[in-house]
Amino acid sequence: MLIPSSMDANRNERNYIQPRNKTVEDFVGNPDWRTSWREENRSGKSFENFVVEEFGRSMQKLGYIDPGLREAILIRSNDKNLPLYRLALYSKHKLGSKFWKETKKYSDPQTGFEFD
Repeated sequence: MLIPSSMDANRNERNYIQPRNKTVEDFVGNPDWRTSWREENRSGKSFENFVVEEFGRSMQKLGYIDPGLREAILIRSNDKNLPLYRLALYSKHKLGSKFWKETKKYSDPQTGFEFD
């Protein structure tokens, strides 16, 4: 799953926290996410990390195993090394987590796009 935690959520926090904006609600499937965000914001959590974790909690409610923030891969921009998004695997079977960890061992950070 591509979670647009930095390139979108982090940049648009001010817009998304507005009561009329339903973007995060639709993404995480929780109409009461703002209440959780207020509590976690007070403890110093970043909005981008909150979105990743809130999405994971929603996936757990659907029966998926949440790999957590630690297992999500942070993808950065090629030119300025800025955080863009996170990649995470959500599976209903423990074997999915094993495959994800093995895959991460043999992958390199994305360094560009090859277009011919």
